[in-house]
Amino acid sequence: MPIDVVQTILGHTSLSTTSIYVKAEQKRMLEAAANYYRQV
Repeated sequence: MPIDVVQTILGHTSLSTTSIYVKAEQKRMLEAAANYYRQV
C-alpha cells in the first residue's frame, strides 16, 4: 500500500511518523515469514 495512503488512514500529518510504522510492520512481516519457513 502506498505510504501516503497509510498516512491518510492513520491520520498522520508527518510522513516521517508514518514511516516509523511502515518500517516496523515490514520488519514484523519478514520475521514472521522467516519463522514460517524455518518450520516447514
